[in-house]
Amino acid sequence: MQQFRIIICGGDGTIPWVLSELLKKNIDLTRIVIGILPIGTGNDFSRSLGWGSETTIVSKKNFKDFSLLVKRWMNARVGFYDMWDV
Repeated sequence: MQQFRIIICGGDGTIPWVLSELLKKNIDLTRIVIGILPIGTGNDFSRSLGWGSETTIVSKKNFKDFSLLVKRWMNARVGFYDMWDV
């Protein structure tokens, strides 16, 4: 089964919003590997995964840093997390 890798640019509110939109479109989340570009205010989820909580700045000036981050994501170990509602 082919997996797709997506990068969510945002924070703790953006991540569940993107996942809920994918579910609304009946997209199989088991086929998606998600990376996070932390640009939110808290970035707790990113920090808990070991990617840090510092806001990542993407611009032409630091595109090399962004490129290295994407390479790190591509080689990272894939983990599994539950989504649930209360």
